[in-house]
Amino acid sequence: MICTLFILDTNMIRAGLIAGGLGQNAFHIERFQTVRAANAAFHKIKPDAVLCATDLEDGCGFEFVAELTSRSEMAFVPLFLYSDRPMVEDHAKAFSSGALALLQHPADFTSLRTRLPPLMRGRSLLKELDLHIPKNDIYGLAEARATFTSKPEKIKFSATGVSPSLITRCLDLGLEFSHASPKCELIGTESGIAQAFSNLVQSADHPKVLVTNDFSEAILNEALALGANDVLPAEASLSEIGGALRYQAQIAGCRKNRISNMSALIDAAQKDSVTGLFNRNYASDYLDRALLSLNAQGTLGLLLIDLDGFKRVNDTFGHALGDRLLADVGYQLKAALREETFLARWGGDEFVAIVPDISMGQLLEIGYRLIEAIETLKTPSGQALSASFGATLTRNGETISRIPFFNRADRALYRAKNCGRGTGEVA
Repeated sequence: MICTLFILDTNMIRAGLIAGGLGQNAFHIERFQTVRAANAAFHKIKPDAVLCATDLEDGCGFEFVAELTSRSEMAFVPLFLYSDRPMVEDHAKAFSSGALALLQHPADFTSLRTRLPPLMRGRSLLKELDLHIPKNDIYGLAEARATFTSKPEKIKFSATGVSPSLITRCLDLGLEFSHASPKCELIGTESGIAQAFSNLVQSADHPKVLVTNDFSEAILNEALALGANDVLPAEASLSEIGGALRYQAQIAGCRKNRISNMSALIDAAQKDSVTGLFNRNYASDYLDRALLSLNAQGTLGLLLIDLDGFKRVNDTFGHALGDRLLADVGYQLKAALREETFLARWGGDEFVAIVPDISMGQLLEIGYRLIEAIETLKTPSGQALSASFGATLTRNGETISRIPFFNRADRALYRAKNCGRGTGEVA
């Protein structure tokens, strides 16, 4: 897949030289002379990387990049500033703007062509996660994206095999050196490339940026294969090194955040919010799969448990207390079952347990154990809760679908309810 690269430069001759040096066939390159033209293009095309000159006809490159980093849709798009003769203070200015680096043209563009694909790969991993994010974004992922788009004041980094002077220069940018819970690691080749590669393999599970005197495409590819997230030549500018550390730390932080939020989405789809048990929809799917995968010799048991007279509890003490009691019931049921037994809240005050490879006698024993667990709970008036259950078991060689199988347990529960409180029936 060819990546789209925007070049914003008033000097179109210089922009053409940069485009040619990067390789017209390696990237789809769009060139713009003005900020206005570039902004118009952003509405139509989302670039994978942006190169911006510091000196622009209708604006300041530093300010334009800073404005781009505030746009959520530009989160983690690699943004580079460049100049023919950057001043020393310009590197800190570029870092503050949110740029990944301030490059000197043409010296620093040799390594850029090699570095761009892995940088874009990190962003593509985030885009893959975006495919699983619902459009209404109810779990705050847009807010999380905006958080990581902003430039934190301090990013902790650790260092191995690099000179103290390089660490000091990174500190001057506002980064924080710490071996305690760093967000990224800077690995150098002061002890040789072989040792640096060994450090990559042995390093903790956080982003790693390698700085090497032997920068080449072969070294970069080998380092990436060993776990590096980015590779820089030793002569890289301070803003380039600091920008790489910040970029990789933010990528990793946002990816972790998105994965966590995806887990929340999965939990919301599968779990009951009151008890934390699986919900009815997921229980239905689980029972479908369990019945389909059942072999001729196996059995599957189903328990349908219903609290006795629980409506009176809600009417007397209110639904808030009723929900707390339901959560306690869920906890007690789970504690009374083996970890591998499937348990769900079916709805209201009904619960289901699905038990594979079991006899009817064993299933009844579990049912009565669950009733005893529920009876340990009391209402505020001191009355113990009680429950009834219906049990059913697949028969030898039986092929049955979920609904008739569930209906059997439901009929057994109905009979148990008619017999009084705290009992069970089979069907």
